[in-house]
Amino acid sequence: TSTREIYLMMLDTNSFTIVVDKSFCQKFRAKLGDENIFDKKRKLLIHDDLAELPLTKRPDEVLEKDLRDICNFEIKSDLDIKITGKTSIKDRLVSKVEEIIEFHLDEKFLNEIPDSWEFYGDLLLIPGGSFSDPKWKPSLPKILEAICILFKVQRVAKKHLVINDKFRSPKTDLLLGSDPWVSRKENGITYHFDITKSMFCAGNISEKLRVSKFDCSGETVVDLFAGIGYFTLPYLVHAKAEYMYACEWNPDSVVALKINLEKLGLSDKCEVLEGDNRLVCPKNVADRVNLGLIPGSDISWKTACEALKDTGGILHIHGNVESKKDENKQEKMNAWAESTTEVIKNLLNEVKCDQNWNTNILHIECVKSYAPRVYHLVLDLKCMPS
Repeated sequence: TSTREIYLMMLDTNSFTIVVDKSFCQKFRAKLGDENIFDKKRKLLIHDDLAELPLTKRPDEVLEKDLRDICNFEIKSDLDIKITGKTSIKDRLVSKVEEIIEFHLDEKFLNEIPDSWEFYGDLLLIPGGSFSDPKWKPSLPKILEAICILFKVQRVAKKHLVINDKFRSPKTDLLLGSDPWVSRKENGITYHFDITKSMFCAGNISEKLRVSKFDCSGETVVDLFAGIGYFTLPYLVHAKAEYMYACEWNPDSVVALKINLEKLGLSDKCEVLEGDNRLVCPKNVADRVNLGLIPGSDISWKTACEALKDTGGILHIHGNVESKKDENKQEKMNAWAESTTEVIKNLLNEVKCDQNWNTNILHIECVKSYAPRVYHLVLDLKCMPS
């Protein structure tokens, strides 16, 4: 029996898992279940920002390509563990670091070695606390080279908390490499942006997928908080909106949004309006308005009402709702939706005062848990004149 035959036999009896950013866990779980390769006999594990989904077998090339259209991921196997003698990629990284550094790796320094990461093409984004102590500095160039080899990337960046300015600008340092522009493919759409100046909101994937299933053919849609095109692009590419107005006041995001539209051949289907949407958004143009801002989009509810056509349309209103320990979560969500509906109705009767307006709740979507007992919701609200 040849070495290759032994290897293939080991593969046949091997256990596989997919490691993916946990914000994509639900989407991957559904896709793997549809293909009947999600292993229900083993536990789905969560490690910090990563989810580890058990498989009955390795995905074939077609399925793997479909999954990579959603986001990047790693396939792990028991065979990898047998060959490397390590139980995780973090263990392998620690071993490489130990070979490079000239000081003892105690618990403090061990905690500064990343155990979560995000892929953006050939760039790896690591947490802000990684390699923070000055003692790392002499060894850092070699450590970054080792990271590139281990993760099969060419650039490394370190993220920090979002700056609390009016643009919610990210603070990301490029540790290795000179080009800050990256790409991220999600739901068949590739987003391009400068990672040091804009951020990618992976946590809203379920809502972007929901938007993609809308039928917006023949509709004009206004996106009041467009960013780099998180929702603008799904509305155009998948929901087939006839035309978009995309409002965005962060100049760095505007640059990325225009590039993304151009690369997709959609520049003639979308007018990008730079500035405060309350000042630049057109009136009486929209069949549908997207208000994708959290913790609340109420600063632009009046603008959304003015943007709707006089014949009416649909508002998709994002907001965070907190449910305390002794409160009923569903009741709190319903109460938020009902109070929002009443405010919108009053605003419509104020800004379009020549008609009486009715509002009707079509759907309340819980996108994700934003924080403990805080939920990111989207209210689909039908607005029609009497």
